Amino acid sequence: MDVIKDDLIEQEQERDRDVQPLKNELQAEFGKRVKEIRRHLSIAQKEFALQLGISGSYLSEIESGKIKPGFDFFSKCVNTFKISPLYLLIGDSPIFFDADPKQIPSTFRENSGKIQEMFWYMEHSDMVRHAMIEYFIRYSLQNKDLIKNELKSKDIKKP
Repeated sequence: MDVIKDDLIEQEQERDRDVQPLKNELQAEFGKRVKEIRRHLSIAQKEFALQLGISGSYLSEIESGKIKPGFDFFSKCVNTFKISPLYLLIGDSPIFFDADPKQIPSTFRENSGKIQEMFWYMEHSDMVRHAMIEYFIRYSLQNKDLIKNELKSKDIKKP
C-alpha cells in the first residue's frame, strides 16, 4: 500500500515540476498583457489600480508576473475597461470588445444555450470558473500552432 502511495506522490510531484514552468510563463504573459492594456489606455499604474480597487503594489506584482491574480481581478478588468476576456487570457483577439449581441460569431449562435449555461456556471461557481480558465489557457498554449494552422487554413486573420 505504501509503495502505491509513494508512486502516486512521485507522479504528482513530477507532474507539478512539468507544469510549473508553464504556470510561470502564463503569469508573465498575463502580466505583460495587463501592462500593455494599461499603457494603451494611457493610465498610470496607481490610477489603474485605483479604478480596479486594488493596491498599486498588487498591480505591480501582477504586471511583473510575480503573482497570479484571481477571478475578481480578471472580472474587474473586463467589466471596468471593456477588455476582451480572450485577449486578457491569451492575447489572441482585439483588446477591447463590443458587447453588442450582433457581435456574437455565427459559430457560437447554434450553441448559444450551452455557452450561456457555461458562463452562468463560471459566474456562480468559483470551482467551475477557475477550472475553465485554467483549461482554456493550458489548451490554447499547448495547441497554439495547431490553432494558428486551423485559422490560417480558414483564411482567418487577427484584426
